[in-house]
Amino acid sequence: MKVNSINTQAHPSFGMAKLTQKGRKMAQTHIGDKFKAFAKQTPYTKRNVLKKMLTEGQEWPAISDFFKYGCTCFEDKNAQFIKKQILPITGRRTISRLLKEDSAQAAKSLGTNVSNTGALPLSNGGKLFVEALLDVFDTNIGNTKVPKKNGLKFLDLIKQYITPEQHISRAAILSDKMYSIK
Repeated sequence: MKVNSINTQAHPSFGMAKLTQKGRKMAQTHIGDKFKAFAKQTPYTKRNVLKKMLTEGQEWPAISDFFKYGCTCFEDKNAQFIKKQILPITGRRTISRLLKEDSAQAAKSLGTNVSNTGALPLSNGGKLFVEALLDVFDTNIGNTKVPKKNGLKFLDLIKQYITPEQHISRAAILSDKMYSIK
């Protein structure tokens, strides 16, 4: 039995074709910027980066900016971001704990003036956090690489902090047979 060794050459190969010099220039011209943006996200595909950010006490704007990595035009990267940052048990627990603490502090500062929207009160930073999570959810609601079960888990994380109308409309899209297949 003969085993071929892997050909490691200076010319990039994407499995479809071995590119010539002219082909490389063409690929860099047409997919250069998108490919750079795609490759730039690799640090955020590591598991539980979000948990580390939240436990280290990062500022709210930095955390909200972090969620932009789940709102790109690359479905597979977005799905990987959701799977490795938001949906692991440690990520969900950290997000839940953070939102509970923020809600408790916001309720103390509001006193008896709790909002009648049906959502638990949050500070401005907490609201930014929930809006960033909603942006990731809304961007990926049609993402075929994120299963419906994961989408519902994601939505349940912030269910208490959004209005019932916001929750019901999104949950209906995921679970109603008229709107989704699986």
